[in-house]
Amino acid sequence: MKKEDSKVLLTVFSEVIEQSAFMFTESLEKDKIEIEGLTFTQASITFSGSVNGMISMAFPSDLSCEMAANFLGLDEDDPIVLESEADAVGELLNMVVGKFLTDVEGTEPVFDLSVPLIEELSAEKTGNLLKDEFCATISTEDEPVIFNLHI
Repeated sequence: MKKEDSKVLLTVFSEVIEQSAFMFTESLEKDKIEIEGLTFTQASITFSGSVNGMISMAFPSDLSCEMAANFLGLDEDDPIVLESEADAVGELLNMVVGKFLTDVEGTEPVFDLSVPLIEELSAEKTGNLLKDEFCATISTEDEPVIFNLHI
């Protein structure tokens, strides 16, 4: 992975979350992230093609409901949001990964993407994500979003 790739990933996320969930981002240094007392949700997708890799996105669990509601155009307490929360977050990451691969690799290569895997993370696992050399961070709705990109 090149340093530029993480910048592209954050730009793509900003565009996708703004256009599809009407949420805005701000830069955030990873050493400014407080994980104490927060439960994080992680969505990850693997891909194979001209390059193989994995992209994961972790964020405080309470943000996933807001993301899903905005993405679906519904209120956060709507039963459909609660039932579809993981699917909506997975689809957001799917859109990010698809656009990222197109921006970095072009339109010619064909990639196979896995089904998004959604899981809850312990504080220890979240801390390990932040220690990863391939970590990139951004803030949306004043909450941290942690990306890990392995190519």
